[in-house]
Amino acid sequence: MSRQAESYASASDELLMAWSGEGDPEAFSHIVSRYSQFVVRVAARTLGSVDMAEEISQDIFIKLWKNADSYTSDRSKFSTWLYRIVVNACIDIARKRKCEALPEAFDLIDESENPEETVSRKELESMLAVAVDRIPVQQREAITLVYGEERTGTEAARLMGLSRKKVERLLSSGRSRLRKEMLGMRSKWNPRSS
Repeated sequence: MSRQAESYASASDELLMAWSGEGDPEAFSHIVSRYSQFVVRVAARTLGSVDMAEEISQDIFIKLWKNADSYTSDRSKFSTWLYRIVVNACIDIARKRKCEALPEAFDLIDESENPEETVSRKELESMLAVAVDRIPVQQREAITLVYGEERTGTEAARLMGLSRKKVERLLSSGRSRLRKEMLGMRSKWNPRSS
């Protein structure tokens, strides 16, 4: 394996994965460099926690290295394949994780802001995180891609392996479900409402 540094830098993801599958750690380090932020970003938006996303990203890359030879470029583009791996890993974690009533930082108030606005913003963020955890996985995935990752409907459809119309329906039903979840939690969540 006498590959030049330039060949690694200019190689496609698919070629780097082929080399990784042959046991080339340098090729895999380029994959990690290219995609580590992407993996953390997708996991953080799916799980609602940067800390958990960073932990899971390490596990994902370890598994990816061990199973690099299982990737075949004729089935899908590498980024699509990796996205599915990240989402599936997050789904597994979400199934195991119990829903927390409130995040740890909920009671913290930023002294530089109006306390009423800070609490309201934090309440809203907490409610949204819980609501997103409660919607069906495909709706959560579509919402994460379009609103969190700022992908187009067409890109989201490609990444999810669905038609654009199906993604539009998932977004519509996901927004509706989120709205209902948020309204249902609002009176229970807001201590000033009692």
